[in-house]
Amino acid sequence: MLDSLSSANDREPSARPSDATAVPADPADAYALGYADGRRLFQTPDASDDALKSIRARYLALTNAAQLSSAEQAYLAGARDAAADNLPSPPPEHRHAA
Repeated sequence: MLDSLSSANDREPSARPSDATAVPADPADAYALGYADGRRLFQTPDASDDALKSIRARYLALTNAAQLSSAEQAYLAGARDAAADNLPSPPPEHRHAA
């Protein structure tokens, strides 16, 4: 099941809004975009700044926003979940205590 989610999240959305910082209005679509963007940030750390510029701009614009719509909150949740899924748990320096 995870493979089907991963492959769905790796695809580029077919119609992104013209504003690079905008997210889809539907929270489910926004979450999927956030998860995909978060995975790209973690899986391509050596990518050029230009390749990840729009993702970083969208994420930073939303994290600095005062009021977020439910779709924008879903985007940030997706990006955070991607980060959590791609980080070791517990961190290596604390594994001896586990």
